Amino acid sequence: MLPFMPRPKGSSVTFNVMLSDVDMLKQTRQVMDFLEQEANEKAEETDENHHLVGTQRLRIMGHYEKEEEETVLGESSNVQFDELSKTQALRARDDLISDVLNEANREFTR
Repeated sequence: MLPFMPRPKGSSVTFNVMLSDVDMLKQTRQVMDFLEQEANEKAEETDENHHLVGTQRLRIMGHYEKEEEETVLGESSNVQFDELSKTQALRARDDLISDVLNEANREFTR
């Protein structure tokens, strides 16, 4: 049995307990086991968080790569549209010059 040492009268109802070496080792082992379990849980949470961060990072990078591709394609289509506009303008100018030359030939041959 463990010896109990009562507190002075008028204090709370608790008692000081003297622990044996075996009891002290048991308590120390319990605390160490608890701390190890907590550390393992935190490590697992950290791994999960790293995985989530990595997944989100890849998702965001994919989003910006997609936007960049769309921008490049948009610029490409603008260039194609510009080329088409230039071609149409050159054809219209060619048609106008041909009309002016034909009209001048008609006037000249009269």
